[in-house]
Amino acid sequence: MISDSYTYDLSGNPQKIYFTNGSITKYVYSATGQKLRMVHYTAKANITRTIGQQVELKASEIQSTDSTDYLLGGSLVVRNGKIDKYLFDGGYAQATASGTTDKFTFYYQNKDHLG
Repeated sequence: MISDSYTYDLSGNPQKIYFTNGSITKYVYSATGQKLRMVHYTAKANITRTIGQQVELKASEIQSTDSTDYLLGGSLVVRNGKIDKYLFDGGYAQATASGTTDKFTFYYQNKDHLG
C-alpha cells in the first residue's frame, strides 16, 4: 500500500493521507497540535486512485473503518472503542480481551545511566 498524497493543517501536521488503493487515513489534533484521533478507512477491492488524486471514499466503497483515540494527554490509547493500552512513566499496561472482561499485562522499561 503506497501513499501518494498528503494534506496538512496550518501547523504542518498531516490531516489526510490518500493511498493509491483508495484507502484514506485521517487525523484530528487539538488546538495545541496534540494528536487526538486517527481514523483509517480501508477501501473495498478494485478501487484505485490516480497518484495525487484526493478523492473521498463513498460509503459504499468502504470495506472497514478503524479508529484510534489518544486520551488523557496521549496516555490512554483506545482502538475501535476499546481500551488498548495505558502509558505511564516507566512502562505501559496492554489490554487483552478475556471473555467478557479485559485483562491488563504490565510492561516495565528499566532505565540505566544512559536513560
